[in-house]
Amino acid sequence: MSFFTVYVMIIATVNLGLGFAVSAYLGKRYRLMTASAGLNADGTSGPLAGQCSASAPAAQGQLSDQSEPVSAGPSQHLAAPHSEALPSDSAGEFARLAAQLGGEKPTASASGDAERSSSASPQSDAPSDSQAAQPLSAAMAPIAAMQHEVDRYQHKLTETDEAFRSRIGPADAAEIEAALSGLLAATEEYLKHREQLHKSLEESWAAKEQLQPVRDELAEAIRSQDEQISASRQVFQAFHPQGDIAAQHSEAISHTSKLANTNYRLRDTLAEAALRVSAAERSPGQPESLSAKDELTGIDNRAALEERVRQWQQRDPHGIRRLSLAVIDVDRCSKLNEQYGHKVVDKLLRAIGQILLSQTRDVCDCARLAGQRFALFCPDAPMRSVTQLVEQIRQTIELTHFRAGEQEIRPTVSCAVTALRAEEQHRELFSRLEGALHEAKLSGRNRTFVHEGDYPTPVVPPNLALEEKHITL
Repeated sequence: MSFFTVYVMIIATVNLGLGFAVSAYLGKRYRLMTASAGLNADGTSGPLAGQCSASAPAAQGQLSDQSEPVSAGPSQHLAAPHSEALPSDSAGEFARLAAQLGGEKPTASASGDAERSSSASPQSDAPSDSQAAQPLSAAMAPIAAMQHEVDRYQHKLTETDEAFRSRIGPADAAEIEAALSGLLAATEEYLKHREQLHKSLEESWAAKEQLQPVRDELAEAIRSQDEQISASRQVFQAFHPQGDIAAQHSEAISHTSKLANTNYRLRDTLAEAALRVSAAERSPGQPESLSAKDELTGIDNRAALEERVRQWQQRDPHGIRRLSLAVIDVDRCSKLNEQYGHKVVDKLLRAIGQILLSQTRDVCDCARLAGQRFALFCPDAPMRSVTQLVEQIRQTIELTHFRAGEQEIRPTVSCAVTALRAEEQHRELFSRLEGALHEAKLSGRNRTFVHEGDYPTPVVPPNLALEEKHITL
């Protein structure tokens, strides 16, 4: 055998050995990556809690003993509001709305995921019953107390707004004046308690530099509310029973609505503060509850949504799987409040929440971020599919006739869609959504924009041939 032949055989043997070694290494690395992302060995999605498949119940039971869930299970979609937390007629309204939408009657989750907070505010991030028994921290206690005062004041604003809207003739001037006097007195009492609580909050947060942005936002929300209270106080005090009742009545309704809007803003800022304080006080690795619900609509709240994103990033650090998110925002909600009253608009938001449930069930999780803004959490879903779903929701709401007594409401929504990038912080993700939503508003509202990384782009509305719906609020 010649030297050249031996040399070739040695080189071939070495190459073959190196090939096997590289293949074994890459195979091991791929298995590790897919395991951390929750994928099967063939690259398909594994059975995660919240993922809908024929074997979902069994898979969820297995997973709960091994790892923390990424998204809510299907039972959470059907969770009924807690009877002690919501207004007495809320459970019936959920069932009635679901029936009008052709869905199932909501039922309580056996696992207890339907727990609600005991706050009376529509958007609540309060802890669950098991957590509520624990004493609040020095940083959280003034937030909870201020939320309670804001909710009490909101109840008075809603009560006065209803009184104004039911008094439409000159003969009711005395009743209108009495309602204004009661609101002025309640406002002064509210301001006294709010200032005391804000002072306590500032003292407890003094040494927490990480909460400075939230402190600034809270101070700005309070300043905005004070300005509106000052302007509305002048209008209310100027009411004259012998003057133009119709004009004064209309102005009183307008200012009551503006007061409620600034109160909503303060409430949402307090909810944001509660989230940040909770995150700062939470031990490393300690998960937030995924069952936190929005009290008004019965769907997930912002805390649950942000926790889903955080857990998703922990489970899929390499960005192998796809996660799309969307934001759906009701257009001109302030004008709707002024025209129909906050109580009616709350019912409208509840109905829109039920529309989201009926459209997204078994596809993705929906949450109410704050006020009139909702979000969709869509695991293992490409942006194209989520955009189609969002367009279906947008067009459904556009074609729906909402009736409140003799009034018909025809709201529209603006939408934004984007996808999570590998190693991206959730604040960057929501910033892109905010930018796309802003473009949708600037482009005339009632639009959907997508943000694929460079800049927001409009979606050409597909012809889905949807039928008109009629919903009684």
